[in-house]
Amino acid sequence: LVLASTHGADVREAGRGGMLFTLLGPFAFHLPRATPPLPASRTTTLRAAIPACVPSDKVAELVEPACLQTLSAIETEQIELPPTLANGPVTATYARTSVPPAEGVPPVVLLHGFDSSCLEFRRLLPELEAVGVEAYALDIFGWGFVETRGNVESVGVAAKRAYLHAFWEQQLDAEPLILVGTSLGGAVALDYAAKH
Repeated sequence: LVLASTHGADVREAGRGGMLFTLLGPFAFHLPRATPPLPASRTTTLRAAIPACVPSDKVAELVEPACLQTLSAIETEQIELPPTLANGPVTATYARTSVPPAEGVPPVVLLHGFDSSCLEFRRLLPELEAVGVEAYALDIFGWGFVETRGNVESVGVAAKRAYLHAFWEQQLDAEPLILVGTSLGGAVALDYAAKH
């Protein structure tokens, strides 16, 4: 687990008693509960609400309620990257809590691991919502449900950094944020914090 901040907070300690505990309280050390099965009618409704960025041939294979709920809540936003990285806007895909921004409290941006997506946080997002944390589980550029065919020139380190920076500027109004990343997401968070 890696934590980074754009507003100068000390994030060197990510263990018990560190910033994660300060941010999330005792919740940080409890595993999220498994969600109970949904009735078939609700599952059908959730599948119908899943956005177009999710391959429809794979949706029928999904049965976990938390996965279906998060999939149906995925949002997409067009963001601009530098022309050296993309010839036109790219689509950012993410799931988030419905907690509104609070003055002086930075949102948490969750970055998933290698070969994964924002669904990695499908059980964490409801827990964060329950304790009042504004959070975004953002697909890393080149992974998840981000479409990179067509106008994208690169999905390398610089492109991942630029995508995260564009999301921060264009969707979070360049306000301070806290980055939390696992595996590849941790590397992206560290790289971003080092450059910005």
